[in-house]
Amino acid sequence: MDIIGIHEEITLSKKRITKLVTKTDTGAYNNAIDCCFAEEKENTAGDTVLCFTLLNPNHTLYTDMSIIHI
Repeated sequence: MDIIGIHEEITLSKKRITKLVTKTDTGAYNNAIDCCFAEEKENTAGDTVLCFTLLNPNHTLYTDMSIIHI
């Protein structure tokens, strides 16, 4: 069993983000992630998808890359 601390660094390899400092909340029912923009849109298939930009412009790992979550 691995034991993690309250703050850990993670990697989001598909988004090319490394060493992102996170805060662990063992009592959380859901998860949260820092983003500066998020909105629901309709894709070409007519499905509702979430579009967001990770982090905020002041963060050293900010990339201004939009992400679409299906």
